[in-house]
Amino acid sequence: DGVADDSADPNQHLYGNFNQLLKLKAAHPNLRVVMSLGGWTGSKYFSDVAATAASRQAFVASCVDLLLKGNLPSDPATIWPPSAGGPGAAAGVFDGIDIDWEYPGIDPGNGADHSPADVHNATLLLQEFRKQIDAYGATTGKHYLLTADLPAGNVNSSGSWEMADVSR
Repeated sequence: DGVADDSADPNQHLYGNFNQLLKLKAAHPNLRVVMSLGGWTGSKYFSDVAATAASRQAFVASCVDLLLKGNLPSDPATIWPPSAGGPGAAAGVFDGIDIDWEYPGIDPGNGADHSPADVHNATLLLQEFRKQIDAYGATTGKHYLLTADLPAGNVNSSGSWEMADVSR
């Protein structure tokens, strides 16, 4: 609605773009919003995160906690306004998570960490996302989206994803 947030309201815990997205979704109930993680400069550490079962589980759990459960940091001494954040403050803003890993297993020239194991680990990472998102959805009665930005026809497309496994 473009109405400025009220930092004096102790009952307001969500501010800025996230608050505007929540208002937009209230006005348009069929609108679905996903948070995209990664991208050309933002996928530098996906190789590290996807490398082990423990790192995949921890990363996905933190994404589900922050983006789907909406548990935002809250510390009145360091966060302005003091009422910002807290458990569930951003619940309902996002309907899913999008992964934009450019590109598993190769160095496309963006400085991303990479390993030959990335192609398979990317599949395992997406499977972990689906598992944890579905488990959370079972508690809310909602189906959360999991999408991925995948290459289609550029020089880095060949072999950077296990397409048959990812598309399941």
